[in-house]
Parts: sequence; structure tokens; C-alpha cells
Amino acid sequence: MIGAVDIGGTKIAAGIVDENGGVLAKAQCPTDVPGGFDHAMHRVAEMLAEGANQSRIRIQGIGIGCTGPVDPISGRLGKVNFFPEWEGCNPVEKLSAAFDYRGYGDAGPRAHGQWLLLRMNSAMRATPSSIEEARAQPLA
Repeated sequence: MIGAVDIGGTKIAAGIVDENGGVLAKAQCPTDVPGGFDHAMHRVAEMLAEGANQSRIRIQGIGIGCTGPVDPISGRLGKVNFFPEWEGCNPVEKLSAAFDYRGYGDAGPRAHGQWLLLRMNSAMRATPSSIEEARAQPLA
């Protein structure tokens, strides 16, 4: 099962989807930019954990969509008009720590398809093979 996160300028949505793309749980909260990046990631982790508990599943990976530029290799946020203070922050690192996953570049996530960083509000279905295929593509 995959956790799905959409970080927008006014709200953050999180959910749990099954292997067929069916939504098992969903929640949202205000982005609360003044509260800071760490507080926002804490709320995302809480929403995902609650959704996993409600669905009685273990999250196997997390897809993250975020407004503005996101470095596809490091996962760091670029300059975003809605929350300029968050520039350089890394949601992949924060959520991997919250769920006790190793970081984006480690062999564990590569082997198990645990992490997929979605960039620039793109959306795709995350599977272990799609993650491996995406990593095999050279950067333009």
C-alpha cells in the first residue's frame, strides 16, 4: 500500500491507496506556512499513520507531490512562492525518518520500491518496477 501526499499552497492532502489505485483513507489539513516545515511534516506523518491504522495496512512507500520546483535527485524543495521559508527543506528525509525508512538514495528503497518523489505536481502510479524504471532514466 502506498501513502500519497500532495503539498499545496493552502492545504496538504494525504491518503492511502491500494495496488489498484483505490483510495483506502484520506485526510487533509491547512498548509499553515507560519507553523513551519517541521510542523507540516509532522502533521503529514500523523495523517498517513492514522490512514494506515484505519486501513489496517503497513505503508510500503510514499509518493509526494509538491507545488513548485523539487529536486528529483535530492528531494529538496526549491523556491516556492507560497512558502519561501521552506526552500531547501526535504520532505523525503522527514517522512523517511518518521516511518523509519532509509533515505531516497539508499539500497533498501531502491530494492523495495519504498520511495518515489513526484515533482512539479506530476502524478503517477508508484510501483516497485516504475520506481526502478524512473531511476534508470538519465536526467535531461
